[in-house]
Amino acid sequence: MDDRNDFAAAMRHDCAAHFGSSRPRFRVLMLPALLALVVGVLAGLARLGWEFVPPRVADYAAWHGALMITGFFGTVVGMEKAVAHGGVWPYIAPLLSGACAVVLLAGGPITVAAALAVAAACVFYAIAMSSFAHDDSLYAVIAMLGAFCWLAGNAAWLVKGSGNGLFEAWLAFIVLVIAGERLELSRSRSVPIWAHCFFGLAVLAVLVGSMFGLLDEPVGSLVFSAGLLGLALWLLCFDGAPRKLGSGGLSGFIAVCLSGGYVFLAFGAIAGLGGALEAEHRWRDTAMHAITVGFIFSMVLGHALIVLPTVARIHVPFGGFFYLPLATLHLSLVLRIAGAMLEKAEWVRWGALGNGAALALFALTVIVALLVASTTPRSAATSPRREYEFPVRVRLEGRNPPVRGECARSVPASCSAAKR
Repeated sequence: MDDRNDFAAAMRHDCAAHFGSSRPRFRVLMLPALLALVVGVLAGLARLGWEFVPPRVADYAAWHGALMITGFFGTVVGMEKAVAHGGVWPYIAPLLSGACAVVLLAGGPITVAAALAVAAACVFYAIAMSSFAHDDSLYAVIAMLGAFCWLAGNAAWLVKGSGNGLFEAWLAFIVLVIAGERLELSRSRSVPIWAHCFFGLAVLAVLVGSMFGLLDEPVGSLVFSAGLLGLALWLLCFDGAPRKLGSGGLSGFIAVCLSGGYVFLAFGAIAGLGGALEAEHRWRDTAMHAITVGFIFSMVLGHALIVLPTVARIHVPFGGFFYLPLATLHLSLVLRIAGAMLEKAEWVRWGALGNGAALALFALTVIVALLVASTTPRSAATSPRREYEFPVRVRLEGRNPPVRGECARSVPASCSAAKR
């Protein structure tokens, strides 16, 4: 690893240690998210006819989307933003979204679950507004728009009492958060003005399309899909991940995760332009899961080894074996997509099972990596911090201005000792 990357790695580690690590007592907030993920995945498999799923779990199939988006992703993203923001009050967002998942899993009133989801989105929006007050960059604006989409979707859930028609708004929340993060990390590269304008138009299309979707307007899915395609093309052309394909270590693994995710996002968007996101379309499963599994979960696998040390204080050493769950995820998704397009129901079922197995395999891989690291002498073990070659952002609330961990820029004095 060159000196530039080594400095970025050390700076990432030391800055997070001082300002960006989660408070230990708040890590318990991740438990409802993990439970929502497990139940949500199993409920999704039950909808496809897998009989090994316990009947009690299969009953949650109707709330598969709510468990995955609000219960899991809402809590995880809320924790990440709370850690980056600093202070105590931002942790209310993951607390409330986790409580929403608990109410759903306990069979409580849907109105209560939806109200908790709305409250969580309100706090998340407040976090985004607070960040914007300290940094009025385009990234901060997009983060606010993503928070607004989550709030609008949850509010519609509270009003309607069902999850019908909420897919675009809920999905816009996750997509805009991810796209905004990648835009922020592209600031160290020279991106032409027209590309920023194109990115803004794509974000606007996603926002407008998701709002039309809440109104049950058929044109909403088309506008939404056009925006997703624009974001996918922008990420493939201007994001740094595709340029790192073929590099080694964690940097190369993240590049494969993200680049593959962008391809699946583009495919899902193209299918959506063909009407696949409409409620009764026979390719709806294809388009939805190309975006959710192919794009979003690829991002999860790619960033997990960076997020875990900050959010959960778990340092996972990287190894080539992490490519196994990634390959399982992508290949099983290809099988699922092919089955839907060729009307092979068994292919769809087995592809979905492979998707769930990939997530379980990734969790098992993390556990094995931790066990191996615990039995390896520290001097012989690879330090996880030396693998983090992607720049990250650290935001401080009420103490200092925002600090960006871009190795090409100046760094705070607290991190200057990290350079070897």
